[in-house]
Amino acid sequence: MFNLLLRLDFTGKPPQGLGLPPAHCFNEAVHVPASKPGHEGWLITVVDQQTGPSDFKHAAWILDAGNVSAGPVARITIPHRLRPQVHGWWVSGADLAARA
Repeated sequence: MFNLLLRLDFTGKPPQGLGLPPAHCFNEAVHVPASKPGHEGWLITVVDQQTGPSDFKHAAWILDAGNVSAGPVARITIPHRLRPQVHGWWVSGADLAARA
């Protein structure tokens, strides 16, 4: 399971990390750009918690992209069973409107 989210900054800032306890797993995080200058945006990821041999609980976590180590600013419970390792992607509203 992928139980560590690591942010590497190649501008000289130290890395930031957020670890999960055993039986928890991060899925692929998606970056959401900030709506105001000076903020680094948000990361949204699904976190799986294995509660039995084939039983899982899931939640969407929202993290401050500039302060990953602080943990989630919000957790949204997902009441349905998901497959582990959900892949995510971000499409802007403008791109969606252009394809409509």
